[in-house]
Parts: sequence; C-alpha cells; structure tokens
Amino acid sequence: MKNVLYLLAVATLGFWACEGDSTSSKNYLVGTWEAGPQTLRFFEDSNATMIIQRPDGPDTMLIWYKYAPDSTPAHLDLHVYEHDGALKGMRLFGLMEIVHRDTFRTTSEMGFEGQGYKYRPKTMEERKTGTYVRVK
Repeated sequence: MKNVLYLLAVATLGFWACEGDSTSSKNYLVGTWEAGPQTLRFFEDSNATMIIQRPDGPDTMLIWYKYAPDSTPAHLDLHVYEHDGALKGMRLFGLMEIVHRDTFRTTSEMGFEGQGYKYRPKTMEERKTGTYVRVK
C-alpha cells in the first residue's frame, strides 16, 4: 500500500511538471517573452504582438506566427500584418532552439511568403540570435 501511494504521488508530480508547457507542444510559446527591449506575446490562435521599447515610446506590431516544433531544428516564422511603419508585411523565417523550458533562442532571415525554404537560416548565427525568457 505504501508503494502504491508513493507511485501515485510521483506520477501526480510528474503530470503537474509537464502539464501545459511541453517544449514539443504547439502551445509552448503561448505567453509573454522578453529579450532586451523586445517583448513578444504569443496567443493560442497563432497571433502575437511584438513591442519594442524605443526612446520615443513603444513600437507595437501585430504578428501572425507559425511554430513547427517537429522540424529539426524547430521553425518559428513571423509575419507582421499590422504596423504603422515600414515593417507591415515583413516575413521572417527562423530557426528556434529551446535552451530551457522558460528560455529559447531564435535566428531568422526576411523573405517572401511560400519561399521560406530559400531564406531560412541553415544554422543559428550568434550575431543574429535573440534569446527570449518567459515572463512569469
């Protein structure tokens, strides 16, 4: 009986530790992430906001994203569909590497819809890599 209770407790703790934020889940990104002056907020419906803190105030972009955790390495593509400036319509085709359950790195290149295979970086280039940390 003692062993059964112990196993049940371990299984319950394991379930709580994994629930909702598995790095292989499409919902892994849902939430708020920061990298220096950038904040990314990912929503379950594949929409996101990017806010960049600039000296003259925040610059906000509405983004559609596609996260492909099953690709090797994982892919993270962004399309800016609403912005007051020149970035409207910009598409970024990226690679993503999960460093920790609350930290990921990404690097990307601009390109055109339907041609991500031409533009997506082959490797994570340090000088073009951003590290994002989940805001709790």
